[in-house]
Amino acid sequence: MGAQLKLKPRLSLDDLVLISMELNSHKGKRTYIRRMSMKKNTLVATITTALILFGSFAFVFAQQDYHDELILTYPKLKGTKIDKTCLCCHFIQEGTGPRNPYGVMYENEGTSDFAAFEKFDADGDGYTNIQEINAKTYPGDFSDSPSPKKFKKCVTFFTSKDTKTKTNITVCVVGGKKVDIAPLGGAAYEKSGTIMVPWKPVVDGLGATAVFNAKDGKGRLDVKKGSKVVAQFWVGKAKGKLNGKDYNCKVAPELKGKNMFVSTLDLAVKTLGATESKITMGKIWNYNLK
Repeated sequence: MGAQLKLKPRLSLDDLVLISMELNSHKGKRTYIRRMSMKKNTLVATITTALILFGSFAFVFAQQDYHDELILTYPKLKGTKIDKTCLCCHFIQEGTGPRNPYGVMYENEGTSDFAAFEKFDADGDGYTNIQEINAKTYPGDFSDSPSPKKFKKCVTFFTSKDTKTKTNITVCVVGGKKVDIAPLGGAAYEKSGTIMVPWKPVVDGLGATAVFNAKDGKGRLDVKKGSKVVAQFWVGKAKGKLNGKDYNCKVAPELKGKNMFVSTLDLAVKTLGATESKITMGKIWNYNLK
C-alpha cells in the first residue's frame, strides 16, 4: 500500500491556549483569563454599539414616518424646503429636541392626522396652518409666514406635556425662536382662566423692558414702554398699577424660586396690548402684536 497522508486536526486559538496552560500552568492561566476578558469586553462593546445604533435607527425611522405622512397628506410639498428638513415640526432641522407649535399640535391631535388641525394658526402669525402649507411656509415658525405679514411680534407658551417624556414643556417661543424657561422658574401653568408665566419672555418678546426688584417686599416688577413705567406688579398682591392707576390683577403674581410669574392676561394683554389666542389642541397660547 502507498504511504497514507495523515492530516493533522486544525487547532483553534482556545486549544492553543489550553496547551500553553498545560505547559506552563501559571502563565497559561493568566493568558487564558486575559483572552476571555478580551472576548467579554468585545461582546459588551458590540452589544452596546448595536443598541445605540438600533435606538438611532428607530428614531430616524419614526421621524421619517412623520415626514412621509406630511408629504402624503400634502403632495404639493414634495421637493420644497418643508420636504428637505424637519423644521415643519421642530426648532432645528435635524428634528431633535422640543417641538415647535405645529409639532406640538401634531403630537396632541391623537390620530396623527395633519389635516385635522388645518384651520388653526399654530405659530400665531395670523395665517392658518393650511394657508401656510399652501404658501409653502413653515406653519410652526412665526418668523416664516406668507405675505403680507400680519403681526410684528408673537410670544407662545404651552401648558401641555411632552407626549414622549410625559413632563411639562419648559420652552416657549419668542418671534419664532425657542426660549428655555426652565432656568426662569419652569413651565407655564393654567390658573383661574389665564396662564402664569415667567415675565421676561413676555416683556422681551413684545418689545418692552422691565426690572424686577426683589428687595421691595417680596418683589416688584416695573414694566416700561420706552422710558415710561406703564405697570407695576407685586408678588402675592392682587393690586397692581396700570398707567399710574390701581389695577386688580386677574391672579396675584407668584414667586417660583427667585423668579416672578405673572398672569399673561395682566402682563401681555392688559399692559402690553397683545391679542390672546388659545388653541385647545396642544394647549398653545399665542400673544401677538400688530
